[in-house]
Amino acid sequence: MIETLTAAAAIVAADLAAKAADVRLRDLRLANGLGGKGVLFFSGSLGDVQASLEAGRAEAQRRGLLSRAVVIPQLHRQVRERIF
Repeated sequence: MIETLTAAAAIVAADLAAKAADVRLRDLRLANGLGGKGVLFFSGSLGDVQASLEAGRAEAQRRGLLSRAVVIPQLHRQVRERIF
């Protein structure tokens, strides 16, 4: 998961993350009810998700627009159902 301070930064982070490794962009939530923020969710193998997260996180952080980035290695089924 990557959370950015702007919707535009989330789109850039999603693009870079998707190009960095073999991951699936599960959800991209932009601005609506988030105070202008953007949140991205990825799935894939742990190594690919970590590489993708790092690519998107690095760019958002470089621009000063990163709120947080975290890898959840084994998301519980009930949580996954609520998010996606």
